Amino acid sequence: MSIHSSFLFLIVVKKELFIFIICLLVSFLLWVIHQLNQTYIGNYNINVCIVQIPESYSEDTIIHPIKIEIKASGLKTLMIERYVPDTLYLPFRVLKKTSKKNVYQISSAAISGSDIFPVKFKLMRINPDTVYIPFKSKKKNH
Repeated sequence: MSIHSSFLFLIVVKKELFIFIICLLVSFLLWVIHQLNQTYIGNYNINVCIVQIPESYSEDTIIHPIKIEIKASGLKTLMIERYVPDTLYLPFRVLKKTSKKNVYQISSAAISGSDIFPVKFKLMRINPDTVYIPFKSKKKNH
């Protein structure tokens, strides 16, 4: 085997290796794009702080820990995981009155519509989805 033929052999091998690496990179990028377009479900623990509670109640703010289940695409899930808040502030007026006394429901629209999240998502579940807010106790004057 002459030097010329071995040099030509190395050039062909390097060219094939270069083409293989390019194909590998392209397939990896296509796989990443495909994964980011998939829909994922994630669970996040956050504190809901109920603010602007009327004076007739005994508390002016209530912090209530909840677990939310979110359905979103891969890219949105990455954004939510990066920017999920520790505390979400909700005004009292967005709570829904239930049939039980002093028990209010946290609506899905109040959480998913909050502008604290960087992207829109579908809120699948809130657990627990109710909060108890007691009235002030009336004191008897003697």
